[in-house]
Amino acid sequence: EVFTSEIEVDVPIALRLALEGFRPNPVLGAPAVAFTLADDSPATIEVLDVAGRRVLRREVQGLGAGRHVIRLEGADRLAPGVYMVRLHQAGRTQHARGVVVR
Repeated sequence: EVFTSEIEVDVPIALRLALEGFRPNPVLGAPAVAFTLADDSPATIEVLDVAGRRVLRREVQGLGAGRHVIRLEGADRLAPGVYMVRLHQAGRTQHARGVVVR
């Protein structure tokens, strides 16, 4: 006699690097940035102006995998306009557009 049994195993979905961008968007004042890290390796968030110049940069370490929302130091000094937000981790990069209004 042969017995077979089925076992269900919940396997967590692998996290992927994702960038939601400024929160809220458009933002009045200093924006927060929402993003998801794939793992616990160091990551960098950069804000670039329309000419592609980096105006803000923040290293994000020790946050771990998952979704995060952080305030960017110095973001309250951003002039009104359109910005590109870039998230880089372990050779992967995500981009999002953000708007600052006053």
